[in-house]
Amino acid sequence: MPATTQSITNNSILAATLARRSPGYVSQVGNQIALWYFLKRKGRYTPATGEAIEYSVEYKINTDDPSYSGMEPLGLQEYDNLTKLRAEWKQYQRDIVISGLDMKVRNTGPEALIKLAKQKETSALTGLQNAMNQHFYLDGTGNAGKRVTGLGAHISETPTTGTINGVNRATAGNTWAQNQSIDINAAHYTGSATLPLFTLKDQMELLRMYCGRTMAGGVTGRFPDYILTSETGYLYYSNHCTRIGQRFVNVDVADAGFDNLKFMKTTMVADQDCPADAGGDQKYFFINSQFMELYYAPAYNFSTLGMERAMSQDGFYDRILWAGELVCNLWNKQGLLQGVKTAA
Repeated sequence: MPATTQSITNNSILAATLARRSPGYVSQVGNQIALWYFLKRKGRYTPATGEAIEYSVEYKINTDDPSYSGMEPLGLQEYDNLTKLRAEWKQYQRDIVISGLDMKVRNTGPEALIKLAKQKETSALTGLQNAMNQHFYLDGTGNAGKRVTGLGAHISETPTTGTINGVNRATAGNTWAQNQSIDINAAHYTGSATLPLFTLKDQMELLRMYCGRTMAGGVTGRFPDYILTSETGYLYYSNHCTRIGQRFVNVDVADAGFDNLKFMKTTMVADQDCPADAGGDQKYFFINSQFMELYYAPAYNFSTLGMERAMSQDGFYDRILWAGELVCNLWNKQGLLQGVKTAA
């Protein structure tokens, strides 16, 4: 009987420790993933419920001439510029597993158990955040489409093809669903097959301009506010800043732990998980956070199930669960600079 009582006590201590700490999981994971951090900082981490995630998109602006004269009759005509899109829930989980030996023999006191729970928790969260960060750069087709729809789909290397959230990008009139893209390829390279740094800046300015052509977003939200690139792409742009003697940073983002540089008014961050393009060259994701949203299910916002005994093994487990999806409200406000060959 004492052994059973001790096991119940240990289980209760572990369950209570994880339950108490689980509300902080979203911050622990979100503050390690650059895209997640940016969206949450701009209020774009949004709760949702329902069979699927449904959201409205203002896909075009009324271009009819609004001027009139005196007592001229004014026509009344509804302008259909809204459509509703649907995104399916994507689910993620990571187990916190503790063997019976660890619980009943190696860590028998409350302090030892709490320390063990924190160690197991840290390991599970680290694995979860690493996987999710990688997936945020991909197109969501991996693992039979169970992964989050990442930047690889929303800010695509081939923006005029394929379907996203039920919208065929190749259909005439759906240019609003096509992200901006500049493929530098071989057009501006020197004999050393390396893109001159000042040419890189010129192409970045051009892409930013393309993203801002649609007036949606107003003065403050018209242009991309974040750029995500690889460590190599970041260092290449850093060389440009060094050459011109100007290195500006976003202090708030730096204080959050992300090394960054400013391009015009846009914050650039390096991420080791940002992949190369299809040709093996560097790429830069230009993100307008005002038109991107990360939805989550409140019941699965890094929630834990509670410590349970494994059915056929000598061990106990809890499980961290998240459900949500990354969506875009206007793809032509996002941009991709690809085909950037950098110095070896």
